[in-house]
Amino acid sequence: MEDLRTQKTIKAIEQATLELIEQKGFSKLRMSEIAKKAVVNRNTIYLHYPSKEDIVISILEHRISFSEILMFTGRIFKQTMSKAKTKELFLKVLETIQKDRYLFKIVLTDPLLSGYMTSVNSKIKDLAYRCVKQESENKTIIEYIVSGTFGVMERWIIFQNHDINEIANQLTELSFSNMKMLKR
Repeated sequence: MEDLRTQKTIKAIEQATLELIEQKGFSKLRMSEIAKKAVVNRNTIYLHYPSKEDIVISILEHRISFSEILMFTGRIFKQTMSKAKTKELFLKVLETIQKDRYLFKIVLTDPLLSGYMTSVNSKIKDLAYRCVKQESENKTIIEYIVSGTFGVMERWIIFQNHDINEIANQLTELSFSNMKMLKR
């Protein structure tokens, strides 16, 4: 019974946070306001989240499956895939991100959250390293592919200046053309 109550509390906190971010922005958001909107004690929030940044990260992790992204990374680096399949996988990731693009923008632009994306980037690189031969040329190519992919996605999320299909095409070209150079 307590587990259900905890789940309801977490859901209320996260929903209140989302609503307040939309109303006033992330930088002006205060934990006391979240508590009031969620109808919980401020200390209750701190039992679950050390900071408002942790609430946003939790929301993202509930909405996007990073295990899926890691599985996608593994598939790209373990096997040779067609361009069409590669683009299909990128589209799936981009569509998932697009649903919560404003949250990803917060994560990418707020200095207190910068370590989160660095951590995700490192996990993806580590997985890619494990999928191919450990040769220096491979590491360089993986660095280029992963950093380039993150760079394109970050610009898309922050500036919202391209259609999702254009971005998927760019990411497909970036990864597909460079994957051929990997030694497996």
